[in-house]
Amino acid sequence: MYSKTILIGRLGKDPELRATQNKIPVANFSIATSEVSVQNGVKIEKTEWHNIVAWQKNAENAAKFLKKGSLVFVEGKLAYKKYTDKNGIERYQTEIIVYTLKFLTPAKVQSPQEDSSSYDFGEFAPFEEEPKQQEQRNSAAWDDDDGIPF
Repeated sequence: MYSKTILIGRLGKDPELRATQNKIPVANFSIATSEVSVQNGVKIEKTEWHNIVAWQKNAENAAKFLKKGSLVFVEGKLAYKKYTDKNGIERYQTEIIVYTLKFLTPAKVQSPQEDSSSYDFGEFAPFEEEPKQQEQRNSAAWDDDDGIPF
């Protein structure tokens, strides 16, 4: 059993991509989540920062497509690290280890044939499959002679 964390937030800076000694890609970045409340008629915004660690393909895609300010959906597990800083003080850090990473900010397309306001989500669109494809898949499940989809 593990913890499950789901966040939607904006990157505070560009992801930092590196590789382990075994050449496994890992990316680190932080995202901010905000909560707005009203207390005594005053609007108060509270921002929390979360350290994110992405591995392998998620790490490569994060480094390639995400930039400071990008909006992302992150699903993963909590991990806790204990370390000693340069002054000899023990510190603790909480991280989210990414299982699912969805890009919610569209990537700008810069093409001479298209105007600068067009967007390309590519294969990383935060949407489900095209309705036509989904409809074809659903109808294929009912092609059995007895009309039962299983």
